Amino acid sequence: MAASALLKKLAIFQDLNDEELGRILSVAEGRELPRGTRVFEEGSRGEEFYVIDEGVVEIAKNVGGGRRRVLQRLETGEVFGEMVIFEDVERSASALAESACRLTVFSRKRFLKVLRQDERLASRVLFRLLEVLAERLRHTNEKLNEAIVWGFQAQG
Repeated sequence: MAASALLKKLAIFQDLNDEELGRILSVAEGRELPRGTRVFEEGSRGEEFYVIDEGVVEIAKNVGGGRRRVLQRLETGEVFGEMVIFEDVERSASALAESACRLTVFSRKRFLKVLRQDERLASRVLFRLLEVLAERLRHTNEKLNEAIVWGFQAQG
């Protein structure tokens, strides 16, 4: 599937016309990763976010004692690492190509430059991104609630 067709299907870009999508794509680059490649490491500085054009990416967090917990498996058409748009902090989890992957990669700096040039475009993209983040937060809250209930049940 062509990058523009895939991006048009993403929630964060679904409200854009072809010209606007073209401006967004003009600051993107393609990247192919073999299976097992680290996309980024927990604790590293984030400068990019990603759209999965093809493949599966595992998002995992170190939980101590050399163990890691898989938080999510993302597939074709999903976005990850997008928190870099809002904050310049260390990555909160690691991302690993669970299969061979083809990604569309957006530099934070270049993406924000496009958004700053068109407030209307920025508001539509960022509003949709907030919807995606709200859904992920809701999912995280459900997992946290399950863990708390499990902890109380384990204590007897």
